[in-house]
Parts: sequence; structure tokens; C-alpha cells
Amino acid sequence: MRNLIVIVILFFIFSSTYAQWTQEWNSENFSSNSVSGWVSLIQNGDTWESRLYIVDSLKFEIMNEGFSSTPQYTYNFDSGEQIAGGQIYSLGVDLTGDNITEFYVLAYRGTTIYRQSFKIIDITTGDVILSKDDDSHSYTYPSIWDADEDGVLECTFAAYDFPNFFNFTIQVYNTNISLTGTDRTIVEPRFELLQNYPNPFNPSTNISFSLDKPTKVTVRIYDMKGELIKVLYDEYANAGSHNLIWDASSSIGRKVTSGAYFYEVSTPDYKQTRKMLFIK
Repeated sequence: MRNLIVIVILFFIFSSTYAQWTQEWNSENFSSNSVSGWVSLIQNGDTWESRLYIVDSLKFEIMNEGFSSTPQYTYNFDSGEQIAGGQIYSLGVDLTGDNITEFYVLAYRGTTIYRQSFKIIDITTGDVILSKDDDSHSYTYPSIWDADEDGVLECTFAAYDFPNFFNFTIQVYNTNISLTGTDRTIVEPRFELLQNYPNPFNPSTNISFSLDKPTKVTVRIYDMKGELIKVLYDEYANAGSHNLIWDASSSIGRKVTSGAYFYEVSTPDYKQTRKMLFIK
């Protein structure tokens, strides 16, 4: 009987706790063709203020502070960026001194065999800080860090020969932004997942990543519905750079249909996902 009384008391305690939940905010309706999330936008000392963002095939919007459905910053994708599927990412670094992170956006150029270009932008003004886009090269995405540990930030990326992709160079740009006496927080990359190349592709594509230490690595391929297509790699890998080839086949050896897919590389400490396009 005593145990029953205790159970009843606990039930009412937990029931009253859950009953205290109240809805704090409800956004306006967004199209199901949009993707939403929260991005760390403004740096305040050692912390970042997060904002709601919405991205669709035409634009990227960051909302006003707090719970808001009203855009404060908007970036409209050009035609090549629309073909790439609106791939815009935060660099997690303030490059302009306004304590707001900068972004980079990827674009696919061409009509049959696409090459990749990128721009680093100031989201508050739309100004282009760096653009890499020429007919003879396809570029990976940029990384901002102190590559040579001289206290000054560098921008690093790879440029592949286009359209054959036989060779590539590593390009390093000095930003002339010193870490000394600044509040800019830079996390040197310990895990890096590059954009696949070529992209879009047929019949196969390269997936490259780098590790700072030996660890277990799993590479998975998903379709747009989030369904697992194939586990491409699931082994212990040494530190350094690694390259895998996906031949657009499923786990049972069948060729997938044309369309967009995601590749996810995960370790016990990190996980990154990128989008790719297969065209028959």
C-alpha cells in the first residue's frame, strides 16, 4: 500500500511538472520547399548569438533577433548558385570586424559538365570579400584559419583543373587579419570534408576528407528523402588525407537514378554532410 501511495505521489509531481510547459512562440507559415535552422551569427566575447534562418532555392534569409519571422539579412542566389541548390555555409569567423560571422556560397557553372566556384560574402551588406570563378578551374570550398601559425589568418582551398580534373593545386590567400589583440575565435580544422569532385558527376565522383588523428570513420550516402543508399566506408583510418570513389551504386550494386544525394562523413568526434548531384 505504501509503494502504491509513493507511485501516485510521483505521478502527480511529474504530471504537474510537464503541465507547466507553455508554447513560447509560433512562427509564420514557411514553404515546405524551404529549410530552416539556427545559425551562430553574432559573437559576444566567448559566446555566439544564434538566429533563425530560412533557405530555399532562390534566397537565404536570417531573421531578426529573438523569435522572429522577419528577415534582417537576405542573400539572393544567382543562377549558378541556384543550380548548386543554395549551398551557403557559415565560416564561423568574423572577417570584417563587426562581430558577425561571414558566409561562403557555392555555385555550379556550365551546362553539361559543371565546375564549382565560390564566393565569401559579408551577409550584412552583400559585399563579396573573395570570389574564385574562372573557366579553367573548379574550386573546393574555402577554410579560414591560421595555416602557418604566424598569427595571421589564411584562406585555403583547392583548385582542380577543369574539365579533366587530372591535377589540382592548393591555394593560400593571406587575409591580413591578425589574431593578436582581437576577439576573433578561430578553430583550426581538425576534421575537414571537401566538396566532392567532379560535381555534378557521371559515372563516379571523389569524396575527400582529412583527419588530424587516427580514428574510426564512417562514410554514408543518402538520397533526398534521407534514406540510406550505401555505407561507402566503415573502417579505422590513419591521420592525414583520404580519398574515396563512389560509382553511383547502391548497397546492392544497382546504379542510382539521376538526382541529388548527400554524403556524410562521421567520426566519434565530428560529423559533416555535403550535397552532390548525379546526372545520367
